[in-house]
Amino acid sequence: MTRLPKSPLPRDESRCLTVGVLAPGHEHGGVRRYGEVIAAGLGQLDGVEVRTVHLAATHPGRRGLREARTIVAALRDVDVVVLPYTRFHTWSPTISRLLQLAVVHLGLRRRTLTVLHDAYEPGAPTHAEWWVLAMVLLASGRVVVHSNADRRRLRRVVGARRARVIPHFVVERTLADHRAMRARFGVAEDRTVVAMLGWLHERKNYMLAVQALALTPQTVELWLIGGADDEMASYRDRLVQEAERSGVLSRITFTGSVSEEELESRLAAVDVGLCPYRRISASGSLSTLLGARIPVIVSDVPFTRELRELAPEVVHTLPDLQPATIAAAIVAQADGHPDPDGFSPILGERSVPATAARYATQLAELAG
Repeated sequence: MTRLPKSPLPRDESRCLTVGVLAPGHEHGGVRRYGEVIAAGLGQLDGVEVRTVHLAATHPGRRGLREARTIVAALRDVDVVVLPYTRFHTWSPTISRLLQLAVVHLGLRRRTLTVLHDAYEPGAPTHAEWWVLAMVLLASGRVVVHSNADRRRLRRVVGARRARVIPHFVVERTLADHRAMRARFGVAEDRTVVAMLGWLHERKNYMLAVQALALTPQTVELWLIGGADDEMASYRDRLVQEAERSGVLSRITFTGSVSEEELESRLAAVDVGLCPYRRISASGSLSTLLGARIPVIVSDVPFTRELRELAPEVVHTLPDLQPATIAAAIVAQADGHPDPDGFSPILGERSVPATAARYATQLAELAG
């Protein structure tokens, strides 16, 4: 195992820095997993103690404000706090999240480092999300985004210059034998398994993947590894209907939500990862595929270009988002055998130890 670096904190060594990490949401959700991984990485640093809290403030109105106060009470006594922000399943779905965030940041005396997930352009000041992001950027002690592209998307929001870039980590995984796992899941030797990971959502373009599958040989199958929440149940039904219409339903596996153990087993059987997202911020699903040393086919956007520059042999960007283009890319990857060393630049530059050290530096400055 790679040894994590010593804490870079320039402070009295007789006292640990205590860091609270808010990791809300479903136990298999990306935001929660991100917080848990960062917490584990920080916890391995010398001189750092971590408290992970699984609370959320997802309700509107007074109930959501009570949830925000509960978060403050749970983290008030630590030195600094790492908080996530995304519009989805973490804070109130209404404008009342503006008040929730004010309660949390002021209640914690702005000893807060906010991680912006799903950093999309918020529009003009006439949009509620513009004001929420302005609150986050101005009220947080520190703000982190995952890429320079994310930072540019925020440029029209007050306080955007305060955002610092810490690239999304890539967790290297040691997986079971490829052939053994394929046998476990009944995959014939001549088959190519293409996988998409994460919660089913229209932004991820699953429909396009189904349409592309119809243009590939019968030996290609598609695994959709992840569940659908109540809001996306109808979207899953539409995917099934499109697969039936295209004659490829028998080549698609909907796993639903999976445990970490089953995720690793399925990753061991996968040949190609697919991320043809219409909009993409830093992606935990993409990072998971790369950490499993699975070559990926991805949308051509600034964030993925950064990854392609690091590892051009294993990150393949799409010139357009058309079914025929994706089908051709899948066939090309099915015939290839990527060099395992092609993943090394990403696994080194974006490892959990390296990412935790970057966070520790920001937290040390925030702690003063």
